Amino acid sequence: RDKACSFQAEVVGAVQTARLDRVRKDQVVDTIVAANPSWPAQASTAAAPVVDYVYSIKRRDLKKVDLAKDTFTQCIDNWAQLQEMQKSLKNGS
Repeated sequence: RDKACSFQAEVVGAVQTARLDRVRKDQVVDTIVAANPSWPAQASTAAAPVVDYVYSIKRRDLKKVDLAKDTFTQCIDNWAQLQEMQKSLKNGS
């Protein structure tokens, strides 16, 4: 749980940092992957939807929040519910 949530938080944090560093939206994923992140490769593919979300937020507002911390906390708080949802999707319920 902690590891999965950490990976999610790192991806979101990397996208936020890229946005604040004025990396172009269409170059974010390549920029992040080029930095050789410690997370698994599939986490990098999950970055694309995160990019749209983070880039929809104004830069001035991004400077005021820690999306990585918020993502980690939300993931931990909702872990059991997320696992139940995944289980029911696998079972076709």
